[in-house]
Amino acid sequence: MKAAKQKQLWTGPECLVCLSTIAYDVLQRATKDPAIQLKGMKKTYELLTGFTLQQLPTDIANKIYQMIQNLTNNADPFKEIKIASKILAQEAIERIRPHIMKENQPYKRFRKTLAAAITGNVIDFGTAGHSIQMNSEYLEHLYYQINEEGFAIDHSAQLFEAVSSELEILFLADNAGEIFFDTFLLDQMQIRGSNVILVVKGGAISNDATLEDVDDPIFKKVASKIITTGSNALGVSLTESSQEFLELLQNVDLIIAKGQSNFETVYYYHEKLTSKPVYFLFRTKCNRIAQFLGQSIGKNVVLGKNI
Repeated sequence: MKAAKQKQLWTGPECLVCLSTIAYDVLQRATKDPAIQLKGMKKTYELLTGFTLQQLPTDIANKIYQMIQNLTNNADPFKEIKIASKILAQEAIERIRPHIMKENQPYKRFRKTLAAAITGNVIDFGTAGHSIQMNSEYLEHLYYQINEEGFAIDHSAQLFEAVSSELEILFLADNAGEIFFDTFLLDQMQIRGSNVILVVKGGAISNDATLEDVDDPIFKKVASKIITTGSNALGVSLTESSQEFLELLQNVDLIIAKGQSNFETVYYYHEKLTSKPVYFLFRTKCNRIAQFLGQSIGKNVVLGKNI
């Protein structure tokens, strides 16, 4: 009997360096006690010992985050930076709103909302080697830069056509703060007749958005419903997500997934999660994923799978 072909994966040896760097950063946020930080790093190395090139980095990252939360008794080490990033994002989207709203050509406006969504994806504090300037002027400048650059992988026309009809769309959010930049896109999809269900995490992990982070009237205007994945796992977990969420993945018409963790999990486990088309929106911040996609770091991606 012929062995099943191993699915192509982007994991590499440098993922160990990235994961240990992330662990140390989370430990510093979670506790000021150097003894606990040391213990956390030792436990991280224990977890990394069993890591293989056939494993998704997000799977081991989930174990590291949960270990640190339990060890430090700190359920949300990123709480302060999430609050700061939300304030920052609210300021920044008001700076770029006029540029988007004055565009009368529907497809061009749609592309600007995608540029805004990808701009928000730089508000990420859980990727090793990635940093941002915490001011709204920087994010405004970056939006104009992304809008000018366009998308290195560009399936925006297909996505635009897809949301031109009345669909039920599941939008998998990424980070707190970032999600405010997504509101332009969510609004355009609703205007075009689609029913948008916004999905956030069921508990705190990294700086991912939770229900607390979307407790703002703006989200009730652009989404017909807000739910959670039912877990605090990065991306989408096959084993930890709620049955309600997993069933929605199978039953909606289209899925839009924001950010790297959602890309990793939904792209890799796509056949097990859903038969529906998925569009991924993010900016490449990981060298392994960038190379897997034939890109370099700092590229803007609008990628459709099974479209």
